[in-house]
Amino acid sequence: MAFGTLNTSYTQEEPVFELKETFFASFFVSGLMVASWILNGLIAFLFFRKGELRQTPSNKLVLNLVATNCICGLFVLPALLLSTITQKWILGEVGCQMFGIISTASFAAWPLTLASLSIDRFHFIVNPLSYPVNMTLFKTNVMLCLVWIYCVITSIMPLFVEPSFQYSAQEHICAPDWGRTAWFAIYNLIMSYIIPLLVQCWCYTHIVLAARRQAKFGRRLSRVSDVPLERARIIRETSASKAVKKTIYVLGSYVLIYTPYSVYLLLRLNGLIPSFIGFWLYLCVITTTIVYPVLFVLRAKGLKREVRELVHGCRLSKNRVNDINNAKSSDVRLLHRFSGDTRLSLLGREVDGYDSETSLAQPFPRRRSVTSERRVSWNLQPTYFDTFTTRVGGGSERSDGDVGGNQTDHTTLMPNPTLPGQIPA
Repeated sequence: MAFGTLNTSYTQEEPVFELKETFFASFFVSGLMVASWILNGLIAFLFFRKGELRQTPSNKLVLNLVATNCICGLFVLPALLLSTITQKWILGEVGCQMFGIISTASFAAWPLTLASLSIDRFHFIVNPLSYPVNMTLFKTNVMLCLVWIYCVITSIMPLFVEPSFQYSAQEHICAPDWGRTAWFAIYNLIMSYIIPLLVQCWCYTHIVLAARRQAKFGRRLSRVSDVPLERARIIRETSASKAVKKTIYVLGSYVLIYTPYSVYLLLRLNGLIPSFIGFWLYLCVITTTIVYPVLFVLRAKGLKREVRELVHGCRLSKNRVNDINNAKSSDVRLLHRFSGDTRLSLLGREVDGYDSETSLAQPFPRRRSVTSERRVSWNLQPTYFDTFTTRVGGGSERSDGDVGGNQTDHTTLMPNPTLPGQIPA
């Protein structure tokens, strides 16, 4: 067929999965899809909510990885679930083409983004002084543009050259027909697997070597009996061990996820491996949508803290410590309502917030006369009590400045600026 005309092959094959296998495969795909939606949606919302997180090169690369995961989770996984349940392709020829383009682009974007992240880590750890020059936002954007230009070219190439998109009932996907032309499979293998793997190996090897050099330098300095130097040595050795663990996690997951499917594509060229194995290896690659957000977001201190605050936002908003001077009008009305009745109940509260003398379930005592009344919040914040008088011996009430008359008991509590459980400054 001449170049420039669409070359698609849309065929239906006999299904190979039995009922039990179909149920298990559908359950696995649906679980993977829901987990991908929740995890990547949460991270994407975090980046959308806090714009300052998008102003660093490393976070831009992580956001690109999350965006690729969202594209795969919204377009690839639902279509894969439908074809797994129905055992056939029901989205038509156009849907088969779109599925093939999006899945091919996603499979090419993941390894290249991981390679870009390894380059960013290399400059940040090995060359920290020149990192602001080597990895600017402009250079990061150029890198991402090149990644997506390659992904788009690779994904639409099967529409104009020999290996067309074809639906395979054994794999339940629409993918390029790798069995027709070997050169496209080898080209995709080299560009989307081998080159990113070599880049990551080179970068993370230098990162580990740099971390070990720092740890060795710290041990050399700690020979002098000095506590700060010994502490610095421990910090350097801990950083070196963390660098080694991070390298093992990233490279190990990359090899475990992408190597089986890449070997399968090569063996399938000669018909040396059954096609139904490709379905499970394909799902193994899609686990990227869950694995790498955990490695690059949930295991990073800064982003992990942001995600934790976002997840527990509702609960924290209910128990947050508010400044009484910045309270809203509704809060002020509530404080005025309960300030007098709860004053004595809060006098004996313990560190954990419970009242040790007066049960809040009991009716509040009658309101006493207060000389200078201030608002008291239900939140665990600095609580201020002014001098107030109580009636003793049936006498009349007197203010703090009264002299003579019946005896009065003046109780003054000093402000406590610390929260329960905190050590005062």
